[in-house]
Amino acid sequence: MMGMLSVGLKNSRKATVQTAASNLLTGIVADIHASTPLALGDDKFSYTSPKLQLEATLNKKTNTVTAAPGALSLNESCSVVSQNAPEMLQKVYSVQFFPGTDGVAAIRVRVEWPINRQPNTKPEGFLEALVPLPL
Repeated sequence: MMGMLSVGLKNSRKATVQTAASNLLTGIVADIHASTPLALGDDKFSYTSPKLQLEATLNKKTNTVTAAPGALSLNESCSVVSQNAPEMLQKVYSVQFFPGTDGVAAIRVRVEWPINRQPNTKPEGFLEALVPLPL
């Protein structure tokens, strides 16, 4: 019975963390979708998400996105957490941003946990999404 209890608690913890990461990813997607395109001319548009200030440029002729790859530390409420904050001991996720593949007007978002793991070790879990830019 004790063995089953520990396995059940471990699976419950994993499910809770993954649900929180999924909710965080949903918040990031909503933030990117709330971006308003700013015409730069020559079929190019600039995007800045309102909450996280993620920046990207879309070339509609080639359907490619230019975005500087970057990473943020975010808590469950989709707020930025600094590396020195006491919150780093709680549920904080590493969120990485990459331009979508060629021909796809999107930003690739990857959420990983835990954030405070040993260097060069695999995350316990991750979620990824390809988020299309609003046209």
